[in-house]
Amino acid sequence: METFYLLIIIIIALVPQFRVLNITFSPYGSKWRLLRRNLAAEILQPAKLHLFSHERSWILGLLRRRRLHAKSQESSRRDVVPVTIFQFAMFGLLARMCFGGRLAEEAITEIEIRLRTLLRLRQRQSELFLALIRARRERQKKADEDRLLYLYVDSLLGITIPEDGGRRLTDPELVSLCSEFLFAGSETTASALHWIMAEITARTAVQAKLVEEVEERSGEEIKDEDLQKMPCLKAVVMEGLRRHPPAHFVLPYSVTEDMVFEGYLIPKHVPVNFLVSGLGWDERVRAEPMEFVPERFMAGGDGEGVDITGTREIKMMPFGVGRRMCPGFELAVHHLEYFVANLVREFRWEAMAGEEIDFSEKFELSTMMN
Repeated sequence: METFYLLIIIIIALVPQFRVLNITFSPYGSKWRLLRRNLAAEILQPAKLHLFSHERSWILGLLRRRRLHAKSQESSRRDVVPVTIFQFAMFGLLARMCFGGRLAEEAITEIEIRLRTLLRLRQRQSELFLALIRARRERQKKADEDRLLYLYVDSLLGITIPEDGGRRLTDPELVSLCSEFLFAGSETTASALHWIMAEITARTAVQAKLVEEVEERSGEEIKDEDLQKMPCLKAVVMEGLRRHPPAHFVLPYSVTEDMVFEGYLIPKHVPVNFLVSGLGWDERVRAEPMEFVPERFMAGGDGEGVDITGTREIKMMPFGVGRRMCPGFELAVHHLEYFVANLVREFRWEAMAGEEIDFSEKFELSTMMN
């Protein structure tokens, strides 16, 4: 009998505004399977990622301009703290994948600000999202279906709930699912990108090797297929996720009935959590686990061919494992590879003269750099 499926949803119990259908906090069942399958099959399939190459290129241009502008506006210290730029880029990219269109830079910023003050601005957020959803509905009616890029909101508009009489998703449910897509994917990926770029900045040899690979194996523009020919890039991203997973813990679960697991009694409804960071830092699995060593994920390394889905074995789980594993893990890895490759080719990354990078952590919605 399946017993590990009831997610502890303390937030939902405390905050009435969150008591709306979504994937993260829905209990295991037919609705959860329907929503997760829709997201995974319609949007997150690796075969469909190339459809959003223009969106990635557009966001990369915004990121480049924002970084150059930030650098030009800095004081005599001349340092640029990139985390807010990374957050904007990841959020903007997912907003384009969700709602489509040429969302203006100002519109992306407004959506991000409203999501970050979700409790206070829930009604205003709903109004903003519903305007985008309704605009998409109208565009579907008028556009040539073959020429319309299929977005996440399109997949949601087509969903019916069989056990509820085949009804469509309500407006509050659409807003909740779009919010989940934007926020869950942008914050964690931006945090991971920040950590990876900091590690690259602190290690000139790694940066030089990475730049050499990117320049040798791509043309004027880095294309999706170019990324598959860059083992050093992939190793750097994987080592970044191992050493600095976006969160130290996964979301807690509970069992629906008392059970014994590996000799331990787990009482019904008692929260169970997993220290995902500890799995990647286990010195019994890899040498010097607290050091950033991308080579461990290259040929002959102790991380070569590691399975981050946990299907064969679990040596690291930055995205969780099992049926509750983050459905967007392949999208996140692809975005990290794309932006790391472009950022090291576009800019030289170095620490302030006479200063060391502070790798201490602070805990927000994801594990951030201080």
